[in-house]
Amino acid sequence: MGNVILKYRAIIHTKFLKINSVFTIEIFNSQNAEWFTFIDQIKLRDNALIKQRTITEDETKKDKDIQFLLDQIGQNNYPKTRIRVFDKGLQMEIKSRSMKIVAQNYNVKRTMKTVVFDFEENWLLKEEDFSNFKDIILVGTQHNIYRLYERMGQSEDQVQEMTGKLTETLTTLDAYKTEIDATRNLLEERSNQLTKSEENAKFLADQKKNLEDSVAFGNIKTIEDQKTIDNLKKSNTTLEERVTLGIENYAKLEKEFADYKEAKESVHPNKVAAKKVYTNFVRDVSSADEALQNSNYKLANISLDIRATVEDDGNGVILGLIDYDSLQTIKGGEGISSIKVDIERNTSIQELTFKVPNVTGMTFSKFKSTLIDAGYKLEPIYQNPNADRVNGLSVKQFPASGTEYQQGETVSVIFQ
Repeated sequence: MGNVILKYRAIIHTKFLKINSVFTIEIFNSQNAEWFTFIDQIKLRDNALIKQRTITEDETKKDKDIQFLLDQIGQNNYPKTRIRVFDKGLQMEIKSRSMKIVAQNYNVKRTMKTVVFDFEENWLLKEEDFSNFKDIILVGTQHNIYRLYERMGQSEDQVQEMTGKLTETLTTLDAYKTEIDATRNLLEERSNQLTKSEENAKFLADQKKNLEDSVAFGNIKTIEDQKTIDNLKKSNTTLEERVTLGIENYAKLEKEFADYKEAKESVHPNKVAAKKVYTNFVRDVSSADEALQNSNYKLANISLDIRATVEDDGNGVILGLIDYDSLQTIKGGEGISSIKVDIERNTSIQELTFKVPNVTGMTFSKFKSTLIDAGYKLEPIYQNPNADRVNGLSVKQFPASGTEYQQGETVSVIFQ
């Protein structure tokens, strides 16, 4: 085959990598069922990994792995390939001391003497997004796409039309990516603000404890000092309330971001399950009604009027939502259904009491999901670290587990 140039490209989005993170490209040799390192000591530049290597005929004579790789490429077969990063290049604790996989799915573009392996964009926003799969032998074969469509009864013009639509979709996805990046930056900014609030709350809690200890030993006897203690207690309570509100807002933003990403990545982003539309609308009305409990006014005669296409995907009714401008261009409203839903207060609901679950010894995310699933609100309280306890875990709860407690009430949990 002569000399062959292999190029590798990948975009990696993550907050876990250190500045000096080192990556390696590995290829699976199915003849001996082992991975071999093809390129190592690779570093990112502006989230991009771009690297190439030229294989000469002399290398194929000396290296059996290289000979295997060229034989596969010569047959239009491409061995399983992955990009990995060492643990020491990650800003997180990893129980398994093996390297972590950051990308392993790619597209191939080939010319006469050049083969490009494009791993595209890889989003690693959570620790579980990093893969550490067992070795699986996968060999891909490249075929002529026009011949494949020809067997399926598709003409070359139809294939080109489909390719054009895919190109338009990719352009749209690029725009969505820009919006998602902006949203992610906003979430990171909110997270930083929350961290600062927690640090301020901890500082004031330390100050409060020191002053209370001084009072116990009789070192503070003046009215001015007592006023200082009261002011610090008020400030601490206010900061704790802000921290709780910040945590709740952050959780909402996380969910909004997940819903937003799901909608943007959907093949039909304007099509939504009917039950989701109704549930979200009722939820927002309930929130507005709750906000008006102490007001002179209340919500009444609420209805939802939707213009949409209606279909059944086998799992339930799907509504194709239509914006106002598009609706004006549809003559006669052909294929458009008018759906009206009236909402009124359910006066037959009985207040239920259940036993409070045990959430001590849990992380914040675990105890939050446990209480929400049980129908309770949550109030986290942070205290000074204790050498005998593991930081970041809940140590006490009010009311205690097993207590009969009405759903919708607040359960306070103290965190180390």
